[in-house]
Amino acid sequence: MSAIGNYGALTVDSTVGIGLDMYLGKDFPIYGVLSSELPAYLVRTFEPAYIPVNVMKVVEQDLFPRPAEGRKLIEQMIDAGRQQYFLSKVLPATADTLRIGYTRAQLDWCKENEELIWQYFVQQNLLYTTDWQQLMHFMGEGPSTQGMPPGSPGKIGAYVGSRIVSSYMDKHPDVSLEQLMENKDVLQIFNESKYRPR
Repeated sequence: MSAIGNYGALTVDSTVGIGLDMYLGKDFPIYGVLSSELPAYLVRTFEPAYIPVNVMKVVEQDLFPRPAEGRKLIEQMIDAGRQQYFLSKVLPATADTLRIGYTRAQLDWCKENEELIWQYFVQQNLLYTTDWQQLMHFMGEGPSTQGMPPGSPGKIGAYVGSRIVSSYMDKHPDVSLEQLMENKDVLQIFNESKYRPR
C-alpha cells in the first residue's frame, strides 16, 4: 500500500514495488473523496492497465538514470522521448495512449497539431530554457499545457520528444535500443533526428 498518492511503482535495489491502491479504477470512491489532492486528469490513469507501463517506466529510470538538475527543455524532451521509445519496445502490445498517458482524443490532437506545437517551442525560444517553471509547464502532468490551444494535453514535451526520437531512430536503424538509451549526448540525437514536422 502506498497510502494513495505516493507511488504507483518504484524500484529499490533489484526489487520492483507496485502500489496497488493506485490502480483501483477511476471510479473508486476514495479517489473522489481525495479530489482536492487527486485531480481528475490523474485519477483517469489509476486503472490496472497502467501497471505494466508504470513498472517499465521505473525500470527504465533505474537502468538509465538521468542527471537530476540543469537540463534544458530539449534534453528533457528527448529523455522523455527515449522513455516512450523504450516502452514501445518492451511493451509492444500496449496501446500508445497507455504508454504516454493520454486519452485517444488527446493523442489525436497532438498528431493533428504537431507542426503547430513545434512552431510554438521554436518561436518562443523555449528549447534551450532551463527555467524550472517553463520546464514544469511542458514536462509536468496537467489537464492541458499552458500556452497551447484548448484540447492540448499536459506534458506535451513528452509527445514532442517521442517524435524527435522516432525521427532519429528512423534515420539510424543500426542503433540498438541499448545504444539509444545509453547515449549521453542528447543534443546529438536532436541534431541528427532532423526533426521537422509537416
